[in-house]
Amino acid sequence: MTLKRARDGALRVTALAALLIATGCETYTSVREGASASLGTGRTFAIYGLEGRWAGDVTPVAADCGAQTEGNMTITARGFAFDPFGGTFVVTGTVSDDGALQGVLKRVLAGEGDKRVERSLSFTGNGQRPDGGEASIVGRLESGRCAWRVALRRA
Repeated sequence: MTLKRARDGALRVTALAALLIATGCETYTSVREGASASLGTGRTFAIYGLEGRWAGDVTPVAADCGAQTEGNMTITARGFAFDPFGGTFVVTGTVSDDGALQGVLKRVLAGEGDKRVERSLSFTGNGQRPDGGEASIVGRLESGRCAWRVALRRA
């Protein structure tokens, strides 16, 4: 075997490995047919369970609770961070083994000590995968009298 043939073979193996990693280790056939459509789109591939980036609609379900926004969530092995209103607040929380998400953001509105006024923003949700469908996260965000329906997809 010549040095050139060995180098070319190593390059092919490296390129195939990169495609497998970039597409979430799908089968070779699906990589060959779909990798070019997925690479460079900014889409995050699932590596382990719900970990990765998510984005989608945050829709008010109560009157006078603002307009619909797009929320962004990042899930890691340690938990999640959810930005429901475009950078205003970030709710952090945990993800259980069965895909349940739960988190709270507590913030002080005014005052100190006994006169402190706090408001909390809580999120509860679940990771779902309908038969043959794409994974999603659905949940509910609540603060005081306001509530929002959350529907996220891989971003």
